[in-house]
Amino acid sequence: MKKSLCILSLLPLIVSSVFASGSKLLKWKGTREFYKATVENVIIDENGSVFLSPGIDTLFRSTEIFLWDAVYDSKGNLYVSSGNDGKIFRITPTGQVFTVFTSETGAEIFALAVDKHDNVYCGESPSGIIYKVAKNQDAETYYKTGEQYVWKLLFDKNGVLYAATGDRGKVFRITGKDRGEEYYASQENHIVDLCMYNKKLYAGTEPNGLFIEIEGKKRAVVHYDSKENEVHCISALGDEIFFTTVCRPLTAMTSSYTTFFTSGMGTKDYSTESSVLYKFSIDTKTVIKLWECPTPPIYSLSAYGKSKVLIGTENGKVYASDSNGRISQLYHFENAPVLALKAGRKKNAYVLLTGNLGNAIQMGPDLSKHGEIESHVIDTGRKSVFGKVDWDITVPSGTSCTVWLRVGNRENPDEDWSRWKKMKKGTAINLAPARFIQIKCELETASGGKSPQLKEVSISYLPENRAPVFHLLLVCPVGVNASEDYDPLQGMKTPLSERDRDYFIALGYDLPVTVYKLEKGKRCAVWVASDPDGDSLSSVFYYKGEHEKEWKEMKKDLMLPVFLWDETALPDGMYSAKVVVRDDRDNPESRARDAELVSEEFIIDNTAPVVKVHSIKTEGKDIEIIVSAKDELSILKAARYSVNGGEWKFVLPDDGIFDDKQEKFVATIKNKSAGEYTIVFKATDLSLNTGVGKATVELK
Repeated sequence: MKKSLCILSLLPLIVSSVFASGSKLLKWKGTREFYKATVENVIIDENGSVFLSPGIDTLFRSTEIFLWDAVYDSKGNLYVSSGNDGKIFRITPTGQVFTVFTSETGAEIFALAVDKHDNVYCGESPSGIIYKVAKNQDAETYYKTGEQYVWKLLFDKNGVLYAATGDRGKVFRITGKDRGEEYYASQENHIVDLCMYNKKLYAGTEPNGLFIEIEGKKRAVVHYDSKENEVHCISALGDEIFFTTVCRPLTAMTSSYTTFFTSGMGTKDYSTESSVLYKFSIDTKTVIKLWECPTPPIYSLSAYGKSKVLIGTENGKVYASDSNGRISQLYHFENAPVLALKAGRKKNAYVLLTGNLGNAIQMGPDLSKHGEIESHVIDTGRKSVFGKVDWDITVPSGTSCTVWLRVGNRENPDEDWSRWKKMKKGTAINLAPARFIQIKCELETASGGKSPQLKEVSISYLPENRAPVFHLLLVCPVGVNASEDYDPLQGMKTPLSERDRDYFIALGYDLPVTVYKLEKGKRCAVWVASDPDGDSLSSVFYYKGEHEKEWKEMKKDLMLPVFLWDETALPDGMYSAKVVVRDDRDNPESRARDAELVSEEFIIDNTAPVVKVHSIKTEGKDIEIIVSAKDELSILKAARYSVNGGEWKFVLPDDGIFDDKQEKFVATIKNKSAGEYTIVFKATDLSLNTGVGKATVELK
């Protein structure tokens, strides 16, 4: 069997991917961890704290698939528009719902606006017609744009209505029934959104993703040419304009534009789609990229309080961003894309419109009374004993936060898991040892105005200590050191020749590329062991003779996986070595684990071969000498002779190969002149012992 050292090169990879085995402190904190959690009625703010979110109240549950836009009149009535059947619903302050408009063709109503007299205007697509819906009156055609799509409607302070359209990228300025003009014609296919702010009109386009300012009739300035193909939402706040972009797959881009909302609400490959939040400074005319949404596309945008914007996405997540792009997560509506965000009638209240199915939801102004955040399943790496639980939670008067834990040994919680257990701060967890753990926090408030603040939950645990793993134990052949580690007793190391290395490889030693010479009398053993927990290992080296029963300790507390010893301290014979590795350097005695491996048998041979000269004779000018060499334990490795102290010359056995402990040699020395000759013959075994014999003959 070959003795291999190639596994040495794998050790750094093994160690770098394991857990340490000492006591651990699990800290559940920060946005990165909290974003993995399942949440209900809580906010994860930009600083990584968890609060109760603004309360949610469903104002209207429709049978429509999409609700696209919403406006309030002066009396607090909320109007929402839908897709599929093209309807407009009025939701009164008392919660009554009336259908006030139905498209005759079942078109989409993407855009709504209301004037100072509480008349509602809607843009129908793909007819491009704008209708006026007055209270208690039938809807009337207000203006025909001649385009297919009406994406946005808004009034300025003078009561002038502006309409953003497609698929020829125009903005219309409408001053009355059938009275309007083409205000701006772009080179884009669609003007997707409009924003009137400080008497300036801003717009977003498709398919080149331009953010522009329309300065007057037929005049516009491009403030930003985005990498994405659509500027979809625009919202103003303070002295800044926020806008979001969408980059859609090429398969969704057609000359006859179809809104990407309807391109499919199922699972999407986000690698082909992206959405970005940008900020435009009105003073400096510069644009900054604030944030790329991890769950594109972004469908909706609204100012949120005095310094933030709300962001609604396709996967139902609602985020808030400050002016520096620091993100908070507010909600996650499962399977319900957030298609529109509008300021409510009350302070700190907002309306969210969703799809699949379409609902109108009020957010705020009061906080949710109850909220939960449940961590993802946390893997400790192996079965662990859990210690104490602690947390950093601020609890104002009238609020509470309860921490629950559960554990199990399967990654997916099932009946094998423990039940949720309510915890007390700073106390022992007292749950069975397990590999996986989950944390749940319940936040509550009685007032609706204050919220507890969760910053961190910490759990101490002690993972099960795993035993080291032994990969290899090799007692090197005599004269070979296979360790790279410096040996102060040996000093500078000399590499073994390639020829000698190949010789030992032929004997079955699969040595590394570089090995070193080792002086006679010393022996080298090397081993490879690793610890799955990354613990430091110490070793004990034992030996045992062929007929001995007990292992004898030769050296303990070895810090390196190599041992050099003086083999002349042991009598000749067959031996085995055993190495025990133990992780007690990083573990108390009660937890320490070990592993051991026994080597193949090896020979210790400190006795030289016996060299015997059987005959020496002359014939003419030639001398012939017949010699035998014999060793009790080792195969003979080499034989040489010297004439009268001259150069040593190599000689092969009579059968042509060194393969036995006893060999016969015949050497002929040719063309010698008359005189006396002393021939010295030496034979060396695999243990580097050399025996010598000599004979003298006279050549006449």
